[in-house]
Amino acid sequence: MRTISQNRPDSFEPGNSLLVLTQSFAVSDPKTCSGLLTRGEVGEIHVLCVTLMRSPEDHLVNWRRHGNLPERASFVDVDVSARSIDTFDKSSDDIGQDDVDVTVNRLSSPENLTKLGVRVTESLDELVDNVKGRQTVVCFDSVTALLQYVELDQAFRFFHVVTDRLADADAMAHFHMDPGAHDDETIETLKSLFDGAWAFDDEE
Repeated sequence: MRTISQNRPDSFEPGNSLLVLTQSFAVSDPKTCSGLLTRGEVGEIHVLCVTLMRSPEDHLVNWRRHGNLPERASFVDVDVSARSIDTFDKSSDDIGQDDVDVTVNRLSSPENLTKLGVRVTESLDELVDNVKGRQTVVCFDSVTALLQYVELDQAFRFFHVVTDRLADADAMAHFHMDPGAHDDETIETLKSLFDGAWAFDDEE
């Protein structure tokens, strides 16, 4: 497997899926995640973001903070914790700005990987159909959160299908995973599915 080092993020290309090994966003500012979304001029990308760890609002606020807003953003928002998906309100000051076209698809259960896969595929197809020369970029936040609800073998099969579909669409995808939350065997098993792995300290 090709390994993408901390110093070579430009090796990340259309059709690639990258496993990003970093601590949970709950305790770090995800500026590097925001940087991975920008592969060209600001506004010239369409983003699909699968959110299990942070809300769509959190991601939009972060993109604005780092100046990396996409032209369009499609969220598949999975309710996995005490945070309510209803807290996302497009009319709020942070969300309601007209600087990005936002759509949100809700999913109530992280255990239903079939439904999650369908939602991801439908959202991806919609973005690709309207790509208009834009690059489609995908953020999955996060592998660690999903593994709290499904077994490793289920997650492996799910990510195998999803990464193949993303490659077919020439999307540039990154999947967050907290290495401190898993044993080495789990990490190595999942790393085999990706084109590369990038370990870094997001607070640097």
